[in-house]
Amino acid sequence: MTRLILLVSSAPGGYFAEDALAAHERFSAAGLDVIVATPDGEPPTIDPFSLEPVFHHFDEDSDYLSAIIRSIAPDPEDVRITLRHLADLDFITARRIGEELRRAGWAEDDARRTIEHVARAAWLGGRNFIEELTADGAVNAAISAYELRRLAAELRRDGAREAAASAERLASIPAFQKATPLGELTDDELGGGAVFVAGGHGAVDDMPSNPLVGNLLRRVHAAGGVIATVSHGAAALLSVGDRPDGLWLLDGFRLGGLTNEEGAQTPRGSSTTEWSVEDGLKNAGAVFDAAPGAWMPHVVVDRNVITGQNPMSASAAVDAVLKHFGLYEETLLAGAGRIAEDREQIGDPEALVRSFFERLDRHDVDRALALVDPDAEVLFPAVGVCGRAEPNGRAFLENLVSAFPDLAVRATNVFATSGGTVVAEIVAEGSQAADFYGILNQRKHMDVRQAWVLAVVDGQVRRVRAYWCQNQLNRRLGVRRLDPVR
Repeated sequence: MTRLILLVSSAPGGYFAEDALAAHERFSAAGLDVIVATPDGEPPTIDPFSLEPVFHHFDEDSDYLSAIIRSIAPDPEDVRITLRHLADLDFITARRIGEELRRAGWAEDDARRTIEHVARAAWLGGRNFIEELTADGAVNAAISAYELRRLAAELRRDGAREAAASAERLASIPAFQKATPLGELTDDELGGGAVFVAGGHGAVDDMPSNPLVGNLLRRVHAAGGVIATVSHGAAALLSVGDRPDGLWLLDGFRLGGLTNEEGAQTPRGSSTTEWSVEDGLKNAGAVFDAAPGAWMPHVVVDRNVITGQNPMSASAAVDAVLKHFGLYEETLLAGAGRIAEDREQIGDPEALVRSFFERLDRHDVDRALALVDPDAEVLFPAVGVCGRAEPNGRAFLENLVSAFPDLAVRATNVFATSGGTVVAEIVAEGSQAADFYGILNQRKHMDVRQAWVLAVVDGQVRRVRAYWCQNQLNRRLGVRRLDPVR
């Protein structure tokens, strides 16, 4: 089994949550032997900045926005996108707006051109993207101003929920609570395999000149293993020292990392070091390779070294490591095969719905959603969730199993009509361990009866409606006052 050391900071500045979580989950799922380590063995801490909602959007939203950004100016070098554009000016909603326009009957090319035109006008004027769309007569005729603002608010809520879920998942992984000290790793564990350095402000505090970090990277490099970093994590590369000829060990390598422009937009928080990743790599002898614009996903692969520019590049950096070991296609095929197998084996609508709840009872959200069309319409009116199975339905289910770690789901009655509509009466039971859609965590136990109506077509769930008494849920979880305070 290939060994991978996931190196995270234990300095006050902390590590970037999504970098570390994506690496741990996906490398573990691919069958790699993952060891979470810190330079000094102290428990790692999360960089608070990494829990900002702007860093917790779905890949398809980020990818679509990258394409829109490239269309704004003939030369991408002329486009300067800041975190304010992504967060305060709502640019990240572009893909969802495009989908709504297509649902309203627009051709895909027309929707795309209009979004590009409005995004450019908003960027040039420093105006809010959503408000600019409401002023476009053709867009406003297809999507009301209320709906446009609702989509933006929904995306921000999705980002906040994803951030909270990431922090909770990291807290549930024992290796992140009791990390392995680098100094305790054996020679066999230090050599070969791979090392993946997560970003976060802490990395510039405890890695650039750390002899233990340098020893690890030199050994992996000498054995032909993979060295991968994301964002601030590239600071660790400065620890490798020099070759016998006096040049830096990675002199002449094409490397990426957090750019000066991106660094200027990020608060240092509790980090104690005024330090530039870009300047540090350049001064050491790297050929610094950056994306045309800030906050665009960008990964550089040079021989056995893989570097991701910023937090938006973490997923692609993980992909590059998996590809190096020949595991990327294998994991894709395994996932596709599993979904196909699920659909082939469950042809009966009633049996499919029962399987959906059985998988949810096992907290296997991925396999539950394998039975659902990603574009399926979902509606959970009690908590105001509506949209598509991906991402809205997924966010709801992941928040549910995260907020109630001992969640049990029992289908007490399931029956299907001749038209493929299936009605399921279920009981959801569990003890709250985290906030859930506005209900603060008071560690109360709940058991709530629900009714789900699902439309099954051609072996897939195409529509989901779920109903329950929110007042009953509030009472179970200790919410005493349900009316607004006047």
